Amino acid sequence: MDRAGCCYCFSDDGTDGDKAGSYDTHELVLDAIFRNRMKQYESLTNRFAAASAVFIPFYAGFNKVTRNAASTDLSFWLTVQPQWRRITGRDHFLVAGRTAWDFQRSSGDDVNADRGSGLLITPAGRNMSLLVLESTLKHISDFSMSYPTYFHPRSDADVLRWQDRVRGQKQTWLMPHPNVATSI
Repeated sequence: MDRAGCCYCFSDDGTDGDKAGSYDTHELVLDAIFRNRMKQYESLTNRFAAASAVFIPFYAGFNKVTRNAASTDLSFWLTVQPQWRRITGRDHFLVAGRTAWDFQRSSGDDVNADRGSGLLITPAGRNMSLLVLESTLKHISDFSMSYPTYFHPRSDADVLRWQDRVRGQKQTWLMPHPNVATSI
């Protein structure tokens, strides 16, 4: 976890060398970051009748043998819960550190049969909101969120130092060019 307690980091001390505010945050841990942040809110309740929204912690590990089993089990379990039936899950949401395409594999015949699961095509997946790294724009229930960033400023001074550093860089290409070494 980083020093602010808001994300999971994967280096020994959580920092990226001597760059203040930079952490080794993996780009696919949005679900873990979000869940950790949710646990910090004082307004959380275990009483579903009092809840305005229901967060479903679900970590989508895509193992070829079990990739659909977890989605199918989750869908079934949710749809038989009394709190789900209240408004058929439209008040439930899930945050995933994956793209929406990773949750729309329909069958073994699918062109992307080697990846993902079918969560978004299950009855539960069609009714709840899914906050993902990239939306498909195909379903009204999946919404894009930003990829986690490596930069976690702890202060205004961290932001100002970073802005000065970036402004001071000499870069002639908008994107790194294969034949030009860049060090931003």
